[in-house]
Amino acid sequence: GGTTSCDALYMGVPLVTWAGPTALSRGGVSILSALDLQELIAATPEAYVEIAVKLAKDLPRLPAKVLSACTPARSFRNTRTS
Repeated sequence: GGTTSCDALYMGVPLVTWAGPTALSRGGVSILSALDLQELIAATPEAYVEIAVKLAKDLPRLPAKVLSACTPARSFRNTRTS
């Protein structure tokens, strides 16, 4: 994803993505890598399901790293213009 992924992260919703075979399918990979959240990137469709299920089962205790990376102040800060 592109815009939708950024919108979700801006609102604090964790994103799970699959590093598929096309450039378009790797948009989420780029975004999550920039936020240092590689643990949410799946290499296969099966791994995607595993990551999503694990995350869903751990909602009350999401890792602090994920929550802090998904805050607007950290995710969308542009230091070049401020």
